[in-house]
Amino acid sequence: MHRSNFWIGAVLIFLGAIFLLANLDIFDHPFHWVFRNFWPILIIVVGLFLIFRSARRSSSYIPPTSDNSGQPYTMINRASKIFGDIHQEAANCDINGMNFSTTFGNISINLSGGKLQGGDNKADFSAIFGDITVVVPKEMEVFAYGSATFGDLHILGKSASGISNNLTTQTDGFDSAASKVYITAGTTFGNVKIYRA
Repeated sequence: MHRSNFWIGAVLIFLGAIFLLANLDIFDHPFHWVFRNFWPILIIVVGLFLIFRSARRSSSYIPPTSDNSGQPYTMINRASKIFGDIHQEAANCDINGMNFSTTFGNISINLSGGKLQGGDNKADFSAIFGDITVVVPKEMEVFAYGSATFGDLHILGKSASGISNNLTTQTDGFDSAASKVYITAGTTFGNVKIYRA
């Protein structure tokens, strides 16, 4: 068990005990009204998330752009959404500098066919309420870092579950590769999955 997991668990138990004692009128704390009024708001936010998520089940594909010169399309490699999922196929897209984020929604990225620059490339993905899935082609050398506050991690064959987890791993040929990518994927409430196809 990581020390951070122990302390987070201890703090949650302590807060839960204080709230339970306050609800039983055994202990009174000055912020009781904040928590009494906060929980309905949290339930409303979760309800809105579920409604918008089901209403936006249709894929939010980020369209390619073209300079009309006959060259292959260059895909957009940055996007941020408050509500809705992001699904991106990275074919002919520059992976370096790729950055996708959502507040209420899932991120699904397939890096197959993506273009790497020589040396180090970086791609970042983040969500607050949602899962992140990144598919990495077999020939791509990757260093991957994943984190989830409340959720599971499955990163290139390694797994972790529980509260406040993170995993770091890399492919076997990463250190000697001429072109490689650093992937960072983090979510607060959701799962992170990075795997090779």
